[in-house]
Amino acid sequence: MTWGSPEREMKPLAATRRVLVDSLQGGLGKPSVRWVMLTSPFLGGVGIYAFYAMQPYLLELYGDPEAFA
Repeated sequence: MTWGSPEREMKPLAATRRVLVDSLQGGLGKPSVRWVMLTSPFLGGVGIYAFYAMQPYLLELYGDPEAFA
């Protein structure tokens, strides 16, 4: 297989599975990438939680001329 040329013989589910398996092997197989892959769901969840937790406070500041930023 060469890069940039699609494989027409593979079915969509088989191709999706192959990409998933290859990305997990390539990502989890390298120690420098492994921790990024394992911590990203946690950090994403914390970011989403913080965004929704801050909304009431940010809406309270909206329109307040005394608010600094």
